[in-house]
Formats: sequence, structure tokens, C-alpha cells
Amino acid sequence: MLTLLAILPIVVLIVDLVIFRRNILITVAVVAVVAIGIALGVWRITPLLVPASFVKGALVALDICIIILGALIFLNLLRSLGVIKAIEYHLGRISADSRVQLILLAWLFGSLLEGSAGFGTPAVIVVPLLVYIGYPPVFSVAAALMGNSVNAVFGAVGTPVRIGFGALATPQVVQMSAAMGAIVCVFVPVILLGMMTARLREDRHFFLDALPFALFSGVAMGVPYYFASFIGIEFPSIVGSLVAMGLVLVARRLGVLMPRRVHSITERALEAPERGVVDIVVPYALLLACLVAARYVLPSIPLPLFAGLEHSLNLFNPGLVLLFVSGLLMLRYRVSGTVAREVAGESAKSLLRPGLTIFFIVAVMQLMINSGENARGIDSMLFYAFANIRNAALPVVSPLLGAFGAFVTGSVTVSNLTFAAAQASAAEAVGYPIVLILALQIIGAAGGNTISLPNIMAAQAAGDMKGRENEILRTILPWVGAYLVVAIALGLVALWVVGG
Repeated sequence: MLTLLAILPIVVLIVDLVIFRRNILITVAVVAVVAIGIALGVWRITPLLVPASFVKGALVALDICIIILGALIFLNLLRSLGVIKAIEYHLGRISADSRVQLILLAWLFGSLLEGSAGFGTPAVIVVPLLVYIGYPPVFSVAAALMGNSVNAVFGAVGTPVRIGFGALATPQVVQMSAAMGAIVCVFVPVILLGMMTARLREDRHFFLDALPFALFSGVAMGVPYYFASFIGIEFPSIVGSLVAMGLVLVARRLGVLMPRRVHSITERALEAPERGVVDIVVPYALLLACLVAARYVLPSIPLPLFAGLEHSLNLFNPGLVLLFVSGLLMLRYRVSGTVAREVAGESAKSLLRPGLTIFFIVAVMQLMINSGENARGIDSMLFYAFANIRNAALPVVSPLLGAFGAFVTGSVTVSNLTFAAAQASAAEAVGYPIVLILALQIIGAAGGNTISLPNIMAAQAAGDMKGRENEILRTILPWVGAYLVVAIALGLVALWVVGG
């Protein structure tokens, strides 16, 4: 009975979002009321824990909102300066082959956008470009979402790890996540190539001709992706994509690893931008330098709350760094006050909905975690909610649960906030390495993020489509399944190696 009551808030969340498709803000508010009622009425927690959990939820949500605001202002500023258009143009000019263009745009360019902005931004920008140069609309959405998969592990300058894992984000967890993510990086462009081959109903020669380039782009991304994690969680997706782009340019100039037969799908040529390569390099080079410097200069300060809770006030917030760099770029390019206000206003409009959603979900999870302090002397709601995952199948269940969380909530960060603590507890109970199970959680969440309804809705809106969600889901679902099979296989191999 306690298990059923413990999972009731999550059941309400799933049923409301997936079956009744209610407004997510209304849903999470209802979930919060249900959780409070169960915590006070059944678990009989200390009443003061309710406001304390919500205060902590508000502080965590504020951290995330600062990151979102900084990322969106940085991205919108680059768009207004014409830098995004320049990136699109130069990537599109590397090769006339449609398979190469798809991997460059959906995979490498999408990874760069995910690393610096996240929160659904890559698909929103990449989809219109793919449609513009001739790719079918539904396929464009599916490909952009699939390309924006494993890079979401360290997306939005590390938010899914920093906020999603919180205190669980030890160096060992980060390195395991990066190692597994780097291997998955090799498979994602191959999956994209398979998607295109199936969509165009081409034969195996079409696939095999571009396979060397697909593998190369995956390795070129995966290796720096892994090593950048030793610098900080903010860097894998950004550094990996930038290095991979450079290596692809070199391969193109040398004429190696490119398809032997050019397959063109382009209907219209990209217009030459005003900005050059230097204008592309400077903003990201400045961002990387400031992130590295700030990481080692700005400290974290413990902030006591009440009812025995505390919050870590991290002065190194990537969002603040992004805002600082955006300010420097505005001075560098002499951005007018009118443009600056437009950029800030457009970015701020995107904050309210995700901020409130994350606040309620974080608060509910804090309440479920803290409910172990109760008058009945029983374990927390979180323990009972996920007691059934404490079995030998955990390495298989873990990425699937992570994917499910991202699918329902539309966020890798929120999936981690929801399930990471339970997964770590289950791993400890069963005797599996916690670092491995948490890595599987976040790798799986990154896969589930590609089929989340919020991301699909945003991507299809960017591609000027309406009402084609089911078609998009049918297109991408088998390939997400392949992604998750790879993740599970990696987890089982890693477990065998550790166990051996």
C-alpha cells in the first residue's frame, strides 16, 4: 500500500501529461498538492519540511533559470549578429553530399548548440535549415531530434549533470558518463545515416558509401568529448563538436573519408553570410576561456535553510558566464540598446514556463527524499516508489527509466532530478557500482529526450508543421530503440568488466 501511495505523484504526472495531455504547469501543481497530502497525511512528516523542500526547490530552479537565461541570450545575440547563419552556411558548404550535410548539421552543429544552450534549442534551429535545403519536413524533425541525443548528457553547459545529479555528480560519475557517452557518440551519426537510407529507400551501397565519414564524425566528436570532461562538465559537448568540425574540415580538404559518389538533395543554395569564420570562432573561444577561468576562481558557499536542509550556493553558474560573455560581445560588435533589449526580452519570455515546471518537480522530489524524517519511523517516499527496481535487471532498467523520465518531462535535467537519487539507492542496495548506474540513467535520459512531446512540438513548430506528432514519433521511435539497445549493451559490458 505504501508503495502505491509513494508512486501516486509520479503516476498523476504521467497520466496527466501522456493520456490527458493537460497543461504541464497545471499538472505539476496538482502533483505537488498530491505529494504534500501524502507526505503529511500518510508519512506524517515534520510539517516544516514542506516549506523547506519548496524553498530548496525554488533555489535550484533559480540556478537553472539563470543558466537558461544566459544560454538563450547568448544564442539569440549570435543569431542577431548573423553568427548562427554563418555557421550554417560554412557547414553546408563543406560538402554537396546530402549525407555529409545531414551529419554536419543535425549531429555536429546540433551538438554545439546543445552544449552552449540546450533546452530544445538545437532542433528549433536545425529543423528549418534542413527543410530549407530540401530535406522532407518530418524527416528533418526526426533527424534533428536524433542528432540532439547523447550530447544532451552535458548539454546547456553541463546543466543535466550539475543540477540533475547535484551532490551525486562526483568526478567518477562524470568520467563514467563521459566515457559511455563518447562510445555512444560513434553510433549516433551511423543511426542518422541509417535513418536517411531508410527514408529515401536506398540500398546498402548508399549507406556503406558514407559509413566511413559517419564513423569518423562520431570518433572525432567522442574523443575530445571524453577528455574535455576532465576540464569540467561544461565542456564535453562544446569542445567535442568544435574539434570535430575542425577535423571534418581537414578531412574534406584532404579528400579522405568522404563518400565516393555525391548524393545531392539540395534544392536551394545557402546565401553567403556577412560574418566570416573569425566571427564564428571568437564567441565560442571567449566562452570557453571564461568558463575555464570562472570554474577555478568562483567558489561554492553552503547556505543553511531550515528544518535541517541546506543549499549549495554555487557562485560559478554557467549562466552568469554566458551573460558576461554576451555583454562583452555586445561591446565588441557595438550592439545598439534596442537590439540588446530585444534579445533580452525574447530570451526572458522563455523562462517562466520551464522555471515554474522545474520548481514544482524539484520541490516534489525534495519532499519525497526528505519524507524519511517522519513520525512513523519508516523509509522515505522515494525509497518506496522505486523499491522494485532494486534487482539484478537494474543495468537494463536504468537507461529505460532515464529515457522514460525525459520522454514524460521533456528534459534530461528533470529526468535526473526525478530518478537519479532512486537509481543510486537501488544500485547500492543491489551491489552494483553507483557510478555505472547513474551513467546509464543520464545516457538513457539523453535518448528519451529525443522523443519527448515538448521537444517534438517545438521542433515541428520551427519547421512550420502542425499535427504531425504521431508521424514524427513513428519515424524516430525505432532509432531511439537502437540507441537504447547500444546504451544497455555498453552498461552490461561495463558491468562485466568491473565484475571481472
